[in-house]
Amino acid sequence: MKNELILLCVLFPFFLFAQPSSQKEVTAELIDLHEVTGDDENFEGYERLKEKIGEAEIVMLGEQSHGDATTFQTKIKLIKYLHQEMGFEILAFESSLYECDRAWSMMQQGHDAKDAFAKGLNPMWSTLEEFNPLFEYVGQQMVQDPLMIAGFDSQLTGKIGVDYFAKDLTAYIASFADVTPYQKDIEKLQAFINTTRALEKVKKKKATQYMTCAQRLIDLVESNPNSERSSFWRQTLTGLKVFVSDHSLGTDDRDQKMAENLTWLKEKYPGKKIICWGATSHFLYNSSTVQMEEERIRKALGDYYLTHSMMGDYVKEKYGDAVYTIGFIAHEGSFGAFGMSTLAQPKTNSLEYLIGKSPNDNYFLPLQNLSLQNYVSRPLGHQYMTNDIAKVMDAVVFNRYMRKPYTDWDYLLYLVPENNMGPKRLAKMKKALEERKKREKVQ
Repeated sequence: MKNELILLCVLFPFFLFAQPSSQKEVTAELIDLHEVTGDDENFEGYERLKEKIGEAEIVMLGEQSHGDATTFQTKIKLIKYLHQEMGFEILAFESSLYECDRAWSMMQQGHDAKDAFAKGLNPMWSTLEEFNPLFEYVGQQMVQDPLMIAGFDSQLTGKIGVDYFAKDLTAYIASFADVTPYQKDIEKLQAFINTTRALEKVKKKKATQYMTCAQRLIDLVESNPNSERSSFWRQTLTGLKVFVSDHSLGTDDRDQKMAENLTWLKEKYPGKKIICWGATSHFLYNSSTVQMEEERIRKALGDYYLTHSMMGDYVKEKYGDAVYTIGFIAHEGSFGAFGMSTLAQPKTNSLEYLIGKSPNDNYFLPLQNLSLQNYVSRPLGHQYMTNDIAKVMDAVVFNRYMRKPYTDWDYLLYLVPENNMGPKRLAKMKKALEERKKREKVQ
């Protein structure tokens, strides 16, 4: 009995340390973000947020599902704060490295900021009304305090890829070599971009041919290593090769390539701090610890996180505490990039329920000092995750009310003419949108 008491006394501090954080401890860490809709720039109390982010040089702003309007609005407010008060100078998107670079170049040359910026982004963001405040902000800052636009994705999904890729690559090669022997390679890669943009399948035989074309061009670019643009085109073409392979040959190297692209961007601009915009699933670190609660989700994922390192794993391993990863959760509402889903009221053992007891609607919760292993949470696709959220990200933003985004249907047809939507279908979609706005305004 005596020995058992001694053992209990020795182990008690460890049991105490492992206890989950209490409601009081979580509430004490909450930072009120105030309103996040419209052009609200009330940053009162944000100095605590600044203190938590500290000296980080890369801040990763996630999102649950690509269909989260309130998350987008919150991210735009945080971007303004990071830019204005913390000296962040680059905004890098989960969009094509090449297309965002081209968009930024166009903006610097006086092209309309929204037009260039939107054409460089993935249409799942650029065609939304919620993005207009960001387009406006970046445009307004161009003269005195520019917020540079960049991309880190290997996928080419914007309109710029369709309009300029072949022209730009041809011009680059012509600056140091005879482009004639490579013209067919360039044309084939342009055909791949156009095909995937139109959401058409690419057969394996064709994909293999496209990869051979990309490799020939990579070898050519590497023969001109001293050119200022050589490293950029190498990143673009190696990324495009990954895109072809992942799209048609069953590989899955996108996250690793995105991490390589972000590393390339950081090393190209070593003195500049970077904000990243993308899915939380890509930005997680320690991702192999992720456990989804529902069996159907686990089956659908096929224990994906156990077998695949995410972009955040690579970036965190390289830069450590210089990276600060922020996820998002919501208490209630609707979401959806395609269609609409309704969020169920949170479970009583969830982080959403715990924070929801606090009086305000939007909070920033630093996770460094918390142990949340006994709380489920919904940062990934609004599906419950059972592992400790504090082990896979540095902070989480809580929004009480989530809303599905509003699509700007006219702008969508401008950016994505491949959609081929007829006038009757367009009128129907616009009418449905206006009716939804009216319903949500009443609520």
